[in-house]
Amino acid sequence: MENTIIKFSRIDSAKFFRTLNKRVNSYFKENKIERTGNWKLFVKSAVMFSLFLAPYFILLTLDLPGWSQILLTIVMGIGMAGVGMNVMHDGNHDSFSSKKWVNKLMGSSI
Repeated sequence: MENTIIKFSRIDSAKFFRTLNKRVNSYFKENKIERTGNWKLFVKSAVMFSLFLAPYFILLTLDLPGWSQILLTIVMGIGMAGVGMNVMHDGNHDSFSSKKWVNKLMGSSI
């Protein structure tokens, strides 16, 4: 089986992006989909922030053995990565709200 390389012309890339943008916008209109996220976005954000902040406050308030502190730190790291790769990404793509300040807040949340 021969591998073929697909190449696109870069001569009129602005036209490509305009066409792509029109098609995406018409898809959202035809399917009655909001440009901002739905309830799933907010649930995902709450879970990610909880994974990040709950272990942090537990570590601050309770005197725990070393092994449980390490486990909580790992969970906190997973939560921080989740906030960075999901919540902040969605905020930077204006997915949270039509209000710019909300998206900016979520995009710079850590």
